[in-house]
Amino acid sequence: MSLWYSFIGYVNIKIEGLSIERFLNLIGQTNIRIWNVKRISRTTLTASIKRSDFNKLQYLLRDQNLNLIVMQKKGMAKNIKYMKMRNVFFLLIPIILFIIYAYSSFIWVIDIKGVGSVYSEKIMKSLEHCGVSIGMPINKVDQDEYQRVILKENPELSWVGVNVIGVKLEITAAKEDPPNNIIDTSTPSDVIADKDGIIMSIITYDGTAKVEAGSTFRKGDVLISGIMEHTIAAPRYVCARGEIKAKIYYDSTINISAMNTKTRTGNKKTNEYVEIGNIYAPIGDTSIDYEYYEIETTKNIVTESFFIPLYFVKNEVYELKIDDPSGEHAEEIRKQAEELAYEKALSKVPKENAEVIGSLVNYSISDSGELLVTVAVESLEDVGVTVPIENVPDATAIPSASNANTP
Repeated sequence: MSLWYSFIGYVNIKIEGLSIERFLNLIGQTNIRIWNVKRISRTTLTASIKRSDFNKLQYLLRDQNLNLIVMQKKGMAKNIKYMKMRNVFFLLIPIILFIIYAYSSFIWVIDIKGVGSVYSEKIMKSLEHCGVSIGMPINKVDQDEYQRVILKENPELSWVGVNVIGVKLEITAAKEDPPNNIIDTSTPSDVIADKDGIIMSIITYDGTAKVEAGSTFRKGDVLISGIMEHTIAAPRYVCARGEIKAKIYYDSTINISAMNTKTRTGNKKTNEYVEIGNIYAPIGDTSIDYEYYEIETTKNIVTESFFIPLYFVKNEVYELKIDDPSGEHAEEIRKQAEELAYEKALSKVPKENAEVIGSLVNYSISDSGELLVTVAVESLEDVGVTVPIENVPDATAIPSASNANTP
């Protein structure tokens, strides 16, 4: 399907009946443009035609024992009703058409995938060093060079892919996976706490447990010692090992006194735009006179050609009233504060090897008289990291397997 048909509009249709082949032959003898013909069954097919040919097709169907069903209407003509026949828009049509055809020769979107915001910023800096910017000609893109520079300047990345998709430069990257925490069991070691918490259960495989279920611990405390004491012999040094489950708390505090709630007054304004990539062409007056407001945006695609994203955008602007935390909406604000504190606390919980088992809410007054809410999320986790014991006497180290049973 050409860009032109996408712009002027076309119709997806379904034809049902027993004489479909004869009808297709009849269409072939006319000037009706038909494409995407798909045979669904012996008596059914689907196809696409220009909107301007739809009446001609209906005329041909008058003497045929066939049923015509309109499935979808696509293109500019479908969306013209959203334009409300604004004169300003039609004055912009020649400009828009020119931009559309020129638009596909330049990079307008840089999309970085596979890594977080920190690495995305680093990759953007590497691209800037290569001279990449929004609006650069597509024929100037050097994918191999960009890949080489990004990997050179960001050694923590293990792979980078660079692709041009229409007017979008897409960068896909992957970080180098950290090496697994391999424990050398021949090295005398302790298991220490890597965070604060409460022991829920502990199973010791080797070493001496220094805590028990119900014990509290702080980051850095020894949970399982690699020193095994004997009353009649010298201590034996081992690599402490075990399974430790602990309850960990992650908290977040919100200042309720600094919060407010927003309610709509009932006043609303509609602003409309034509969007081409990152360029917005306003239709009519799009100024906003409200002091406080929120916007709900809807988009309707005008052209479906993936390399020229042209949309009709409608912004519904709602005026807001801001309510004081001590006013009639105080309870609602407290609830919002609790939810916000909970979400912030929950975001601190590790994504892996952690199970959220509960939460605690506490209200307090600060020294300056502000109302605070603190939410603590309870998480059940595996805790403990293996750390080598320093200054281990050689004579008391773990015997090797080759001489462990030597008399």
